[in-house]
Amino acid sequence: MNDESLHRGETENAARIFLDTVIGKEGYFYQLPSDARAMIMDNVKSLSGELASINQHFTCEDAQRVMVPTLLVKGEESPKLFHNIIQVLSDCLPISELITIPGESHELGRTEKPEVFNRAVLKFLSNYR
Repeated sequence: MNDESLHRGETENAARIFLDTVIGKEGYFYQLPSDARAMIMDNVKSLSGELASINQHFTCEDAQRVMVPTLLVKGEESPKLFHNIIQVLSDCLPISELITIPGESHELGRTEKPEVFNRAVLKFLSNYR
């Protein structure tokens, strides 16, 4: 995917393509509640940075220099690409914890089951006060 839609000013199309690709589910963008879509559209300009970062390289050596506790969260049904990325980060980050949100994709249940996501984040944060 590239940012041609953004350059043409087709911001909704760019957001739809990006989200459907990241989540791995065609039509996901239009399945979101209207307030969630509005928030995405309010932040659509940040997609340029997201797309540009695809060509940047972050190595295991880079990750090993991260000295703050890091919570890695993946959805059980996230695209395989994200499972691979999370595994590499888990192997390389010196202080990390990995959790998997059951039955969720890359959205991680933040809108459908926020209590599962929030409970995991709060537990992690309580370990590093």
